[in-house]
Amino acid sequence: SSGINAEYGTEDESILTMNWRKVIHLLFLFESIFRAAFFFIQPFFFEGDLSIRNSFNFLMNTLPTFFYASAFLVLPFVYGRVYRKQLEVVNINLTQESRGFLVGLNIIIYTILFILYTFDINDSRKHLSFSLPTTEQEFMIVYLDSALFILCALVWLSNFFWLHRKEDAEDRNFNKMERSEKNKRLLLEMAIAAFLCVFSFICRAV
Repeated sequence: SSGINAEYGTEDESILTMNWRKVIHLLFLFESIFRAAFFFIQPFFFEGDLSIRNSFNFLMNTLPTFFYASAFLVLPFVYGRVYRKQLEVVNINLTQESRGFLVGLNIIIYTILFILYTFDINDSRKHLSFSLPTTEQEFMIVYLDSALFILCALVWLSNFFWLHRKEDAEDRNFNKMERSEKNKRLLLEMAIAAFLCVFSFICRAV
């Protein structure tokens, strides 16, 4: 069909969007596996049947949060692609524009985490808790966690306003009366999703 996809735009854009969706699913899968493993070993840990260093337990407790936050960093760009098509906003390649940002940001985040977790596990000092930070590395991990969720809030908010601005620009090129009712409903859905996520991320960060 000459490279046109009914939901996402061109065939290349559709493949790119589907790849990002797979990344989101994998991140949620990793988050679930790590979280399930953490809760599975805790009864054995507290009963004394399993000896685990608190630093390793801290890693199992906190790392899934970063997978979760990474998924929500990617998600607004994918859902923005869907709404772009529904809003009939043309000449926007949001997912490709954001690809370098998302990949680069996550490489930096997980490189920092790898270094912090490595130093923390090899720290000879006694770790008093697996749920509360007790070393400098663990405090830095908690601060990075909060910063990442604040970044998620900013990404969701800026993504909504970006799409809203693009839709307004398109209205100048089309019959606004024909588009207004449909677009108002879609923009309301976007606004509700964006602001609920922003509120939740800020609450999680603090």
